[in-house]
Formats: sequence, C-alpha cells, structure tokens
Amino acid sequence: MQHFYDRLIEERKRLALTQDQMALQAEVSKRTYCNYEAGDSAPTAIQLALLALVGVDVQYVINGSRLYGGNYPTGGLNSNHVVRQELLSERELALLDDFRALGDKEKDAAETMLHAVAKHQVKKKA
Repeated sequence: MQHFYDRLIEERKRLALTQDQMALQAEVSKRTYCNYEAGDSAPTAIQLALLALVGVDVQYVINGSRLYGGNYPTGGLNSNHVVRQELLSERELALLDDFRALGDKEKDAAETMLHAVAKHQVKKKA
C-alpha cells in the first residue's frame, strides 16, 4: 500500500522541485518538510493548500486519486506548464455564477465580448 508520503515525494519529483523548494512553498523548515516525506508527520491543510499553488495534486497526495486523471504537465517553479490552483475573489465568483446561469448562446456572446475587451487592453498597454 502506498502512503501519503510516498505520493508527496512522487509529486515533488513530478514537478522537478527540491525539498528546499517544497519547504519554502509550504512555509515550513526543510526539516519539517523532510519529516512529511519520511512519514514522521503530516502537512496541515494550510501547507497542502500552499503546495497546491505550485501544482501539487493534493487530492492524489491524500487519497491516491488524481484530480485531473494524471494528465498533468510537468515542470517546476519556473515552468509555464505548472498547474496552479488559486482562490477566486468574491467578484470573480459572482461573475462565474452569472456566467453559469447563461444559456449556450449567451455564454458564447459573453466569451466573445470578454476576449475582445481583453485583447483591446493588451494592445492599449503595448
């Protein structure tokens, strides 16, 4: 049976990160992080949430089931291919709720409009 600490090591290696980098991301000492990988202690929910920000599949670490079916890109802290999970602001959540309430045609129109405005902003800044 594979333990959480084996999966944590696997995730660190998948992301090409060192123990020092993982400790820094989890905001713990290297010794504390090494204790996680040794199975001597376990990360808290806060540490797991911080590790998720660099692409650690926390669900996989906890229960062995991949959140994205194992189709993760690999990378590291400097990779453009790291999966990031970030918290949405109240404003973003409200927009997402509104978007989900739309029909398919209205969603298409909203996407088109949003992409056009974003593209215009990029050109304006350049």
